[in-house]
Amino acid sequence: NGSKVKFNKSWLLGTQKRLLLISQQEDKTYSISWESVLADRQLVCDRVKHPLADDCRLSGGQWSDPAMQGHTLILPGVMRKKFHSTFEPLLDLLA
Repeated sequence: NGSKVKFNKSWLLGTQKRLLLISQQEDKTYSISWESVLADRQLVCDRVKHPLADDCRLSGGQWSDPAMQGHTLILPGVMRKKFHSTFEPLLDLLA
């Protein structure tokens, strides 16, 4: 799916068992927008190269909104910081 949806106030939280994307809704409440159970091994992390900062693309997991199924989650990189040092905690969870 090529369309983009931006989550302005969102946090990616991870435990040894799962990842959660917690997002602020229009009514200022928070809810789980996306989640992945790590034991399922269905989550794929890809490096998206850019000239100054590489992003991390997560494919898989479940969106709480059925209309979002098939979308990927893009985590923005940090300018002039290496991909592996930026995303090391996430990469360790997926290893």
